[in-house]
Amino acid sequence: KSMVTAYIANELAAKGYQVGILDADITGPSIPRMYGIHGPAEASDMGIEPRVTKNGIKLMSMNLYDMEGNSRLESLVSFKKTYADALQVISRCLKKFFPAMPEREIQDFLYAFFPFLFGVYPYTSHTEKQLEAMELAHVNYTEYSIYELTRSFIARMLSTSCGGE
Repeated sequence: KSMVTAYIANELAAKGYQVGILDADITGPSIPRMYGIHGPAEASDMGIEPRVTKNGIKLMSMNLYDMEGNSRLESLVSFKKTYADALQVISRCLKKFFPAMPEREIQDFLYAFFPFLFGVYPYTSHTEKQLEAMELAHVNYTEYSIYELTRSFIARMLSTSCGGE
């Protein structure tokens, strides 16, 4: 989603259009990271100012407000517990309705489905605060690269859509 947004924005900017991106994704700074923008948004007398990319795109991103840094650890722990519960519920549903599905395929599904909903950033980059929250929430996590998260899922989609198994 972020790559498509950035691609379209870049193409429009290259054609001379004034372009802005409002990135409401709170799970990771993928769009600001793509443009090399770091640090919080800046405020002026006019309000919060959008950051401007090297090619002139105005960017407002939820991640520029440092939501995690300003959140209480207890709130982050609560979110991690709820997230882990959601993973367990989906896993139990898969086991109930697809009893022949191997555990590895269930894990592959979960790590394809949840990043689709929340983005890959929470799976590929953990801050110290997130790691502490996961530990306090007793949530197991596995560090993945973007390649590891997407490779098997995309390969399976391609083989299915291209007449493979």
